[in-house]
Amino acid sequence: MSLHLMTTSGAMGEPDPKAADYYSQAMSYLGKSGTAQKIIKELEGCNWKIYVLVQKECFPMFAHFEMASQHGFDGSLIVWDPIGLVTSRKKDAATMQSPAIALAHEMGHGVQWVKNRGWYLAYVNQVLNGDAQKSGSPAYNAKLVIENDNIQTHETPVAQELSEGIRKDYNDAADFSQAKKNYKAPYPLLPLGHG
Repeated sequence: MSLHLMTTSGAMGEPDPKAADYYSQAMSYLGKSGTAQKIIKELEGCNWKIYVLVQKECFPMFAHFEMASQHGFDGSLIVWDPIGLVTSRKKDAATMQSPAIALAHEMGHGVQWVKNRGWYLAYVNQVLNGDAQKSGSPAYNAKLVIENDNIQTHETPVAQELSEGIRKDYNDAADFSQAKKNYKAPYPLLPLGHG
């Protein structure tokens, strides 16, 4: 099986005619990272379909098969915002991570699920069965285990290999106005969304 770009978003609205271009540009850029290449290879070689829905101004996420199948999908689902930015730090300066890093992050959740399903599902079930927004709750702590493992194992190595900013953990946030001022888009499609 492999990664499949969704060309329609159904109830989420009209498909973006540039979705394939955004995805192709991000994948080309990620191909410059050895870690990203391994992430993509892992997902391309797994025994599951993994759909990638490109949707501007949405909440990025990975919905594993067990969850996505409840909504009519025959595979897992990555939802990716091709113009979404996350604050980070480069050396000590606030900056942003490109949308491609966010795609690598969601793909990293896919690798967590593919390679260690029991571990991943145990923590996801804790998140889903509690209040993941309440700091210190078991659900919140379970979410941090998943997210921080993904940041350390997937997101940070990719960002470093592509000379982008990094986050020390899931709750690390830099000053947005300063980060936006310092950010330099690493590939050409991004300024179209954030000009």
